[in-house]
Amino acid sequence: MATIKALPSGNYRAQVRLSGHKPTSKTFSTHDEALAWANQLEQQLRSEVKPVDVSVSSIGTILLNELKASTKDKYQYRLKPLVQYFGSRPLDVFTTQDLNQYIKYRAVSNGTVRAELQYLSRCMKYARAQGMISRELDIFKDYKLPKASKPRDRVLTEKEYNRILMDISPKVMPIVVILWETGMRRSEVLSITRDCINWDDKTLHLADTKNGEARDVPLSTKAVQVLNGVIQELNRLGYTRQHLFDLTAYSVSQAFRRSCDRLGIKGAVLHSLRHTACTRYAKKGLSIPQLQAVSGHKDYRSLQRYTHVQAKDVARILG
Repeated sequence: MATIKALPSGNYRAQVRLSGHKPTSKTFSTHDEALAWANQLEQQLRSEVKPVDVSVSSIGTILLNELKASTKDKYQYRLKPLVQYFGSRPLDVFTTQDLNQYIKYRAVSNGTVRAELQYLSRCMKYARAQGMISRELDIFKDYKLPKASKPRDRVLTEKEYNRILMDISPKVMPIVVILWETGMRRSEVLSITRDCINWDDKTLHLADTKNGEARDVPLSTKAVQVLNGVIQELNRLGYTRQHLFDLTAYSVSQAFRRSCDRLGIKGAVLHSLRHTACTRYAKKGLSIPQLQAVSGHKDYRSLQRYTHVQAKDVARILG
């Protein structure tokens, strides 16, 4: 669509906006020149130039390829249902009604659909910044997303943990043990390589973490045993790859969730193992700096969300 605007200087600015194309504008001294240029360009765009693909699938994939490998998997599963629902529909024809209908279609928790719509908003922001759609198009500006879900702070009991180990896939079991023993994040465990383990110091060097800084993770004796066992099994099978685990983050979380469902363990997710480890070590009397060395939290306020210590736990330490 072509629009002509009179400027204070007496000139005229023509702008052509066409779905799937970058908006284009040019200034002319007369209205007729501006209109002729706009009509000619619009006709050319419609007949000759291949439109820019501004579908959720296209823009969402571009963004995925710009993410770190450790976070790409999470956003990939946010993009998938968006593509399934909206298909190849261009971003510049979306309305708030489409967002409302998507929420009804998904029928999942507020936290899940909120995260998916946030990724859709991110796609639109990218398309605007690249000039693929109008910079004035922002259906999320005054739109109220579903409320965020309450943080999951479930702490597992040792009995629940042992039941999960007996039930879960043998391929996932070592990951669960390491999460329980170290309090590491899922992405961190999946990034473990042979070279990052210091067997003498019983530490694990992580070059890439959530907060962007490298850190060393202290390993318990059990964690060392499990890591050594994984490497020995890889060697026995003839695998020479550096990474110890070849599972996706999603598949590990799904295996844990399904195991909990089978066992009737309510309210637990894979991330609960991180809460459990931090709480367990806090109850043992580790200081704040020691707990931060375990969890990798830079801010004590963030660490507090993971250490569910009660007064009776402190009383036991005091004696």
